[in-house]
Amino acid sequence: MTTVLLRAEHTAAIVEVRTDAGLVGIGETYAGAFVPHTVPPLVDRFAALLTGRSIDADDPAAELRRLRRETAFWASAGLGAGVLAGVEAALWDLCGKALQLPVYRLLGGPQHDRLPVLVTGGVARQPAGELLRAIERHLDRGFAGVRLGVDEDDDLAALLAQLRDRLGPGPELAFDCHMELRPPDRRWDVAAAADVLAAAAPYRPLYVEEPLVYDDPAAYAALRNASDVLVAGGERLASHAEFAPWLRAGAFGVAQPDASWAGLTDLLAVAAGGVPIAPHSWSAGVGTLQNIHAGFACASTLALELPPSPGPLHTELWGDAVTVRDGRLLPPEAPGWGARLTDDVKDWFALR
Repeated sequence: MTTVLLRAEHTAAIVEVRTDAGLVGIGETYAGAFVPHTVPPLVDRFAALLTGRSIDADDPAAELRRLRRETAFWASAGLGAGVLAGVEAALWDLCGKALQLPVYRLLGGPQHDRLPVLVTGGVARQPAGELLRAIERHLDRGFAGVRLGVDEDDDLAALLAQLRDRLGPGPELAFDCHMELRPPDRRWDVAAAADVLAAAAPYRPLYVEEPLVYDDPAAYAALRNASDVLVAGGERLASHAEFAPWLRAGAFGVAQPDASWAGLTDLLAVAAGGVPIAPHSWSAGVGTLQNIHAGFACASTLALELPPSPGPLHTELWGDAVTVRDGRLLPPEAPGWGARLTDDVKDWFALR
């Protein structure tokens, strides 16, 4: 088992698992987008626990359970859990290739024949005309809607009113408040957030993400109960165990686990709790495919997301596995994730 570090528009860490028969599985950890050089030493620790073992292609989750037991002291949360998500993903890819099936079919088959897909990562803070033209370009490219970042100076209700006036009722509009990134004196409490969401509600946002800081599940639950707008969050939580207090509190109207950070198995466990999910997907191409497969495997998936301008670490890695038609993403059909990691890609984009 090895780690491939890549750099283009951002960095990525891809885990490769090889069998003695020459089959290769790949998986991405979202840690590679931030601290790529921390990933290989942790992967080496996991490799020592996997080398020489036989894996049941029909039950890769059994191997994950063993790995979790044997690494519980250092990989049950945080960075260790995030890197384990990449190792787990490589095992799922390996098993899918061995059985010649896409991963979502290993999980019981697709729960959707297509899923709404949002362009994600744009920001509302730009001249109104430019923002509207950008959104219209995304809609013309076949996306169902957009997910926009808003900051402390944006009036969410006024922005929504303007967008609905120009775009009409059809496009899905989701918003990320990034509350953790705001200065402490510009953050919303429950009452302030409830007022903002009440003003936004008539314009039907799909969801509003992170309207409060991540320090109090009960506060999120109070906001959710006070609002008709779906309150979303959870992208930074690295395991089902980290999600558990938030799920018990009823904190999220939409949970946003990331298969390249919390791991596929734990994402499925979050979805099994009955909360609609919109998987966070801001990694490179392999991690994006991990979240796409997870989305198709879960009946509760509300929407998926793709970057507004995919770079080479997306397009070179996902190839033709990502197909958007009439605002909907189609399930990939290639074995495993359907991703490709060629020697040329490793050479062209090597992080040195």
